[in-house]
Amino acid sequence: MSFTASVVVMTHNRPDLLKRTLQTIADAHAPPEFIELIVIENGAADCGSKEVAESLGVGVQIKFLYVANRGASLGRNTAVRCAEADFICLFDDDVRLEKQAISAYCCGARKYGPGHYFGGPFGVDAEGPAPEWLVPYLPYSATGWQLGTTERPIYPDMMLTGCGGFGAFREDLLSVGGYPEYLGITQHYRAIGEETFLQKRLIDAGLRGIYLPDAKVWHFVPAERCSYVFALRRAHIVGATQTLASFGERGIPFPKLPPRWMYRRWIQLYLLTNRSRLLGRPPPERIKGDYAFARHCGLMDGYRIARRHLPAAGSSTAGAMVATE
Repeated sequence: MSFTASVVVMTHNRPDLLKRTLQTIADAHAPPEFIELIVIENGAADCGSKEVAESLGVGVQIKFLYVANRGASLGRNTAVRCAEADFICLFDDDVRLEKQAISAYCCGARKYGPGHYFGGPFGVDAEGPAPEWLVPYLPYSATGWQLGTTERPIYPDMMLTGCGGFGAFREDLLSVGGYPEYLGITQHYRAIGEETFLQKRLIDAGLRGIYLPDAKVWHFVPAERCSYVFALRRAHIVGATQTLASFGERGIPFPKLPPRWMYRRWIQLYLLTNRSRLLGRPPPERIKGDYAFARHCGLMDGYRIARRHLPAAGSSTAGAMVATE
């Protein structure tokens, strides 16, 4: 089939990392379908992103977008709406692409056509290794992810992770409303899972996922993202996301307060984690309880986030956009 492709790179005040990502795009094997590179600066004006984008010889039209209100999903949706191509590949500014990654996405799009979405594996460029006992409590973004070396369908229980890039036809993304804008990093709070719930929307609409082993990228992981503190902070975000999505995706009004059982569970976990600290147990022995407590705190905090911020953060009209070609 005949189609055109846009590559979208989301960034937020990280010109050095952005330059690394864009350089790998410039060095990649560019398929004939690749006609446009969109760089979208999310919530940080005049930080050098535009200059970085224009300084590299990518070989295609470069479009720079600026979204004033910070929101990862809002930014991606803005890029999709502004794209001129039929097929969209989306990456973050902290990955480097293998030379064949863009070609792999376009090859998959050419082979399967609309009605499919695509993703690939990713490795990590880590500043330092995480201790083995901590690895099970870190997200895939810090440890890497893959489904093997063979092209295969992605079933509903095998969701792609956000760090590896994502590809879909523009009309398919628009037909399901794009990324859920109440999830992701926003001006007011941090949540995750926008990629997962986009995929759920696509699956519910009848689309089928395809895993492309050659669409590999490498995710930069700073040392602090392999730490005990980061694991617990991430657990809190996971819990908050779970609460937000449990109501938001179904369009159900949020209760003002968590249910009573959550308060009882909070007391139980609080007593257990503090007992471990008072007994002087080392982090490897505390991590399971501390992680459970942090996640439960996130579950409860999701109600506060929704009550205070969800209408503004989830509004499709939030954010101002300026496009420069």
